[in-house]
Amino acid sequence: MIAENEFMQTFDEWVNKFATFVQQKGKVPPNKYRAYGHVPPSHLWADVKDGIRYFEMMVGKPPKGSSPKIQQDLGLNKDATWHTKKGEGEKLRGND
Repeated sequence: MIAENEFMQTFDEWVNKFATFVQQKGKVPPNKYRAYGHVPPSHLWADVKDGIRYFEMMVGKPPKGSSPKIQQDLGLNKDATWHTKKGEGEKLRGND
């Protein structure tokens, strides 16, 4: 692309137009939810549900219709384990 002069000219024009547009817009004023000092809402219930799902997956009960459930039904997925931090090779070899 660098060797194509017509493309590079068109691209340079686009970059200049974009830079001018951004410069004309100016700074965005702070809003209600600023990044600095913003305290996000609690996701306690979502975290509890996520923990329950994690536990169910760990004991071999994936959600109905999910990819892990389909893989398990086909005998492709043998991920149910109490040792979630072990690598697959360690689990298969039985290394403790």
